[in-house]
Amino acid sequence: ALPGSLLPIVGITFAVLAIVFGSLSVHSVRKALAIIGMITAGIALMTSIFFWVNSAQNLAEKRKNGVPIATISSAATESLSTPCYSLKIPKGMKITQTAGSCTFLASDANRGEQIQVKVLQVPQLTLANLSTAAKADAVNVVGAIPGGSIVSQKASTFAESPAFDVVLKATDGSAGTISYVYDTTTQGNLVIILRVQAQATPDNYGLESIESSWAWL
Repeated sequence: ALPGSLLPIVGITFAVLAIVFGSLSVHSVRKALAIIGMITAGIALMTSIFFWVNSAQNLAEKRKNGVPIATISSAATESLSTPCYSLKIPKGMKITQTAGSCTFLASDANRGEQIQVKVLQVPQLTLANLSTAAKADAVNVVGAIPGGSIVSQKASTFAESPAFDVVLKATDGSAGTISYVYDTTTQGNLVIILRVQAQATPDNYGLESIESSWAWL
Protein backbone atom coordinates (compact mmCIF):
# COMPACT_ATOMS: atom_id res chain seq x y z
CA ALA A 1 0.00 0.00 0.00
CA LEU A 2 2.84 2.44 0.78
CA PRO A 3 4.53 2.36 -2.67
CA GLY A 4 1.09 2.12 -4.23
CA SER A 5 0.13 5.45 -2.62
CA LEU A 6 1.88 7.19 -5.54
CA LEU A 7 -1.05 5.91 -7.61
CA PRO A 8 -4.00 6.99 -5.43
CA ILE A 9 -6.55 4.33 -6.47
CA VAL A 10 -3.97 1.55 -6.06
CA GLY A 11 -2.76 2.82 -2.68
CA ILE A 12 -6.29 3.23 -1.29
CA THR A 13 -7.31 -0.26 -2.46
CA PHE A 14 -4.31 -2.00 -0.85
CA ALA A 15 -4.58 0.09 2.32
CA VAL A 16 -8.25 -0.82 2.82
CA LEU A 17 -7.46 -4.50 2.23
CA ALA A 18 -4.58 -4.30 4.73
CA ILE A 19 -6.84 -2.77 7.38
CA VAL A 20 -9.49 -5.45 6.82
CA PHE A 21 -7.00 -8.33 7.02
CA GLY A 22 -5.29 -6.72 10.02
CA SER A 23 -8.57 -6.41 11.91
CA LEU A 24 -9.33 -10.09 11.21
CA SER A 25 -5.94 -11.06 12.66
CA VAL A 26 -5.89 -8.71 15.65
CA HIS A 27 -7.10 -11.49 18.02
CA SER A 28 -4.68 -14.11 16.67
CA VAL A 29 -1.23 -15.04 17.94
CA ARG A 30 0.15 -12.45 15.54
CA LYS A 31 -1.67 -9.58 17.21
CA ALA A 32 1.42 -7.34 17.25
CA LEU A 33 2.04 -7.79 13.53
CA ALA A 34 -1.65 -7.17 12.80
CA ILE A 35 -1.59 -3.88 14.73
CA ILE A 36 1.63 -2.77 13.02
CA GLY A 37 0.08 -3.69 9.65
CA MET A 38 -3.05 -1.65 10.36
CA ILE A 39 -1.01 1.37 11.47
CA THR A 40 1.13 1.16 8.34
CA ALA A 41 -2.01 0.74 6.22
CA GLY A 42 -3.53 3.82 7.86
CA ILE A 43 -0.45 5.86 6.94
CA ALA A 44 -0.64 4.55 3.36
CA LEU A 45 -4.36 5.39 3.22
CA MET A 46 -3.79 8.98 4.37
CA THR A 47 -0.85 9.36 1.94
CA SER A 48 -2.95 8.07 -0.96
CA ILE A 49 -5.80 10.43 -0.11
CA PHE A 50 -3.33 13.34 0.09
CA PHE A 51 -1.93 12.61 -3.38
CA TRP A 52 -5.45 12.12 -4.75
CA VAL A 53 -6.67 15.47 -3.37
CA ASN A 54 -3.50 17.23 -4.55
CA SER A 55 -3.91 15.85 -8.09
CA ALA A 56 -7.55 16.92 -8.16
CA GLN A 57 -6.60 20.44 -7.04
CA ASN A 58 -3.91 20.71 -9.72
CA LEU A 59 -6.35 19.55 -12.39
CA ALA A 60 -8.97 22.03 -11.22
CA GLU A 61 -6.38 24.83 -11.26
CA LYS A 62 -5.39 24.01 -14.83
CA ARG A 63 -9.03 24.08 -15.89
CA LYS A 64 -9.50 27.37 -14.10
CA ASN A 65 -6.53 28.84 -15.97
CA GLY A 66 -8.00 27.77 -19.30
CA VAL A 67 -5.62 24.91 -20.12
CA PRO A 68 -7.56 22.27 -22.07
CA ILE A 69 -7.16 19.01 -20.17
CA ALA A 70 -6.29 17.12 -23.35
CA THR A 71 -3.14 19.24 -23.74
CA ILE A 72 -1.67 18.40 -20.36
CA SER A 73 0.10 15.30 -21.63
CA SER A 74 0.14 15.99 -25.36
CA ALA A 75 3.90 16.05 -25.90
CA ALA A 76 3.80 13.46 -28.71
CA THR A 77 4.19 14.80 -32.24
CA GLU A 78 3.96 13.50 -35.77
CA SER A 79 5.79 14.57 -38.92
CA LEU A 80 4.08 16.28 -41.84
CA SER A 81 5.81 16.82 -45.20
CA THR A 82 4.94 18.97 -48.19
CA PRO A 83 6.89 19.87 -51.37
CA CYS A 84 7.86 23.17 -49.70
CA TYR A 85 8.70 22.29 -46.08
CA SER A 86 8.37 19.71 -43.34
CA LEU A 87 7.41 20.14 -39.69
CA LYS A 88 6.02 18.36 -36.65
CA ILE A 89 2.56 18.92 -35.19
CA PRO A 90 0.83 17.52 -32.08
CA LYS A 91 -0.10 13.90 -32.63
CA GLY A 92 -3.75 13.07 -33.22
CA MET A 93 -4.70 16.25 -35.09
CA LYS A 94 -7.01 15.82 -38.09
CA ILE A 95 -5.10 16.86 -41.21
CA THR A 96 -6.78 18.15 -44.36
CA GLN A 97 -4.34 18.40 -47.25
CA THR A 98 -4.54 18.01 -51.01
CA ALA A 99 -1.93 15.61 -52.35
CA GLY A 100 1.18 17.50 -53.50
CA SER A 101 0.05 20.77 -51.93
CA CYS A 102 2.08 22.97 -49.58
CA THR A 103 -1.15 24.13 -47.91
CA PHE A 104 -2.79 22.19 -45.09
CA LEU A 105 -5.16 22.48 -42.15
CA ALA A 106 -4.72 20.53 -38.90
CA SER A 107 -7.32 20.67 -36.15
CA ASP A 108 -8.19 19.04 -32.85
CA ALA A 109 -11.66 19.76 -31.47
CA ASN A 110 -10.80 18.28 -28.07
CA ARG A 111 -7.87 20.64 -27.57
CA GLY A 112 -9.58 23.52 -29.33
CA GLU A 113 -6.48 23.93 -31.46
CA GLN A 114 -6.02 24.70 -35.14
CA ILE A 115 -2.88 25.02 -37.24
CA GLN A 116 -3.14 26.23 -40.82
CA VAL A 117 -0.41 26.89 -43.36
CA LYS A 118 -1.04 28.54 -46.73
CA VAL A 119 1.50 28.99 -49.49
CA LEU A 120 0.53 31.70 -51.99
CA GLN A 121 2.02 33.25 -55.10
CA VAL A 122 1.58 36.99 -54.55
CA PRO A 123 2.51 39.14 -57.57
CA GLN A 124 4.76 42.13 -56.83
CA LEU A 125 5.27 41.09 -53.21
CA THR A 126 8.66 42.21 -51.91
CA LEU A 127 10.33 42.25 -48.53
CA ALA A 128 9.79 46.03 -48.46
CA ASN A 129 6.00 45.76 -48.71
CA LEU A 130 5.61 42.53 -46.70
CA SER A 131 4.39 44.36 -43.58
CA THR A 132 1.79 46.29 -45.60
CA ALA A 133 0.42 43.11 -47.17
CA ALA A 134 0.45 41.29 -43.81
CA LYS A 135 -1.39 44.06 -41.97
CA ALA A 136 -4.07 44.20 -44.67
CA ASP A 137 -4.64 40.44 -44.51
CA ALA A 138 -4.66 40.44 -40.69
CA VAL A 139 -7.45 43.03 -40.68
CA ASN A 140 -9.55 40.71 -42.84
CA VAL A 141 -8.84 37.78 -40.50
CA VAL A 142 -9.81 39.80 -37.40
CA GLY A 143 -12.99 40.96 -39.13
CA ALA A 144 -14.10 37.34 -39.45
CA ILE A 145 -13.60 36.63 -35.71
CA PRO A 146 -16.43 37.69 -33.36
CA GLY A 147 -14.92 40.09 -30.86
CA GLY A 148 -11.51 39.72 -32.49
CA SER A 149 -8.74 42.26 -32.16
CA ILE A 150 -5.05 42.67 -32.97
CA VAL A 151 -2.92 42.62 -29.82
CA SER A 152 0.50 43.18 -31.38
CA GLN A 153 2.33 43.10 -34.69
CA LYS A 154 6.00 43.25 -35.54
CA ALA A 155 8.67 42.33 -38.07
CA SER A 156 10.41 39.08 -37.19
CA THR A 157 11.92 35.94 -38.69
CA PHE A 158 10.59 32.40 -39.05
CA ALA A 159 12.95 29.48 -39.67
CA GLU A 160 15.61 32.04 -40.74
CA SER A 161 13.29 33.71 -43.28
CA PRO A 162 11.97 37.29 -42.98
CA ALA A 163 8.47 37.42 -41.52
CA PHE A 164 5.83 39.67 -40.04
CA ASP A 165 3.94 38.40 -36.97
CA VAL A 166 0.46 39.36 -35.82
CA VAL A 167 -1.05 38.25 -32.50
CA LEU A 168 -4.85 38.04 -32.34
CA LYS A 169 -7.30 37.64 -29.47
CA ALA A 170 -11.06 37.30 -29.13
CA THR A 171 -13.48 38.02 -26.30
CA ASP A 172 -14.22 34.31 -25.83
CA GLY A 173 -10.67 33.72 -24.56
CA SER A 174 -9.26 32.27 -27.78
CA ALA A 175 -6.05 33.62 -29.27
CA GLY A 176 -3.76 33.02 -32.19
CA THR A 177 -0.60 34.02 -33.98
CA ILE A 178 -0.14 34.57 -37.71
CA SER A 179 3.30 34.66 -39.25
CA TYR A 180 3.56 35.99 -42.81
CA VAL A 181 6.82 34.49 -44.05
CA TYR A 182 8.60 35.87 -47.10
CA ASP A 183 10.31 32.92 -48.78
CA THR A 184 10.57 31.51 -52.29
CA THR A 185 9.11 28.01 -52.39
CA THR A 186 8.06 25.66 -55.18
CA GLN A 187 4.47 26.92 -54.93
CA GLY A 188 4.65 30.55 -53.87
CA ASN A 189 6.53 33.44 -52.32
CA LEU A 190 4.38 33.99 -49.20
CA VAL A 191 3.86 31.38 -46.48
CA ILE A 192 1.09 32.20 -44.00
CA ILE A 193 1.24 30.22 -40.75
CA LEU A 194 -1.74 30.49 -38.41
CA ARG A 195 -2.10 28.83 -35.03
CA VAL A 196 -5.24 29.33 -32.93
CA GLN A 197 -5.96 27.97 -29.45
CA ALA A 198 -9.29 28.12 -27.64
CA GLN A 199 -9.09 29.29 -24.02
CA ALA A 200 -5.51 30.30 -24.68
CA THR A 201 -2.96 30.80 -21.94
CA PRO A 202 -0.10 33.25 -22.51
CA ASP A 203 2.15 30.59 -24.05
CA ASN A 204 0.12 27.90 -25.79
CA TYR A 205 -0.73 29.66 -29.05
CA GLY A 206 2.75 30.79 -30.11
CA LEU A 207 4.65 29.39 -33.07
CA GLU A 208 7.85 28.42 -31.20
CA SER A 209 7.15 24.68 -31.23
CA ILE A 210 6.22 24.76 -34.91
CA GLU A 211 9.27 26.79 -35.87
CA SER A 212 11.66 24.53 -33.93
CA SER A 213 10.78 21.56 -36.15
CA TRP A 214 10.32 23.49 -39.42
CA ALA A 215 12.65 22.65 -42.32
CA TRP A 216 12.51 24.26 -45.76
CA LEU A 217 12.74 21.81 -48.66
